[in-house]
Amino acid sequence: MKNLKKARFSIYLTENPTIQVLYQIKDGDTENERDLHYHFKHLRTKYGREWFKYDPEILNFFETHKTKESLLEIRDIPILSRTQREKVRDNRKNNKALQNLVNLSVNIIVSGNSLDKEYVKRVREYLWYKIDTFWELLDNEFPDYKDEIKKRYEELKRDEENKSNKNTEMQGVYDLLIQEFDKDNDFVRRMKLLCDINTQYPNFFTIYANSPVQCIIPITYQNYINLLGFERIKALGYRESDIISYIQSQQNLQNSSITSLFNVGDKYTKKQIKEILTNFYSLNNISKTPKATDLEQYYILKAIKLKVNDKWEHGFEIIKKKEVD
Repeated sequence: MKNLKKARFSIYLTENPTIQVLYQIKDGDTENERDLHYHFKHLRTKYGREWFKYDPEILNFFETHKTKESLLEIRDIPILSRTQREKVRDNRKNNKALQNLVNLSVNIIVSGNSLDKEYVKRVREYLWYKIDTFWELLDNEFPDYKDEIKKRYEELKRDEENKSNKNTEMQGVYDLLIQEFDKDNDFVRRMKLLCDINTQYPNFFTIYANSPVQCIIPITYQNYINLLGFERIKALGYRESDIISYIQSQQNLQNSSITSLFNVGDKYTKKQIKEILTNFYSLNNISKTPKATDLEQYYILKAIKLKVNDKWEHGFEIIKKKEVD
């Protein structure tokens, strides 16, 4: 340690040949150094964590603190020994349910000092070390933070309880769906069951999107729901024949509307087609990404190149309308 001190001082001399040692505590160690760094953090300079402004507060401090023992009074959070840190590891392992309480408390206690990693680590270890008498610890050593920690922890427990209750309720709905859906093949009963679940639990099918629910519900039901939505299906009385008729009528209306936008024999760049379809899809609430090749559903097309502003662009010539089956 003595050689290390000489080496560091010789480096400082190269930067500032007039440097002087004003005070020194011979038996101090790295933990004392960390305590001092944290104690005077408000006087740090922009040059780093170990550089401080020249200030009478620092000079006065070392006038009255000349031994290792005298430095302990500025240690607001104890530094744990190896044996104590082993207890910390055991406490964390055996009290996983209190992880949120400790994390919440650390965030509140170190508020404003969260970038000081050493201090944050010291607080976290100390709380875990005293976890068996946690609330007494707050009373005795962190009284200014106890009320806020207690309030926030109660809110956190309520949130977790509500989430647990909701998950239990959702699980009950999941079990009901699995039990009821395959009772028979009655389309109306099955579709009404799905719509009723969505009405009562709007997020159910989103939460269970990648669960076995999707395997239970036939793809035809899923397609109808994706195309029309639950409310439209409900308005159609859940009847498959009416659902199919409505989809066909909407498709025919869409087809006739799109074919009114383009003339047989005309030529369009792909960019022009996409712009026209973008506007049409937007006005008609069609959730589909417009592409020039969408026209192949309605027309026989011929790929061509068109000159626009002295540049050649890819496009299509519309040959004729396709026959509707």
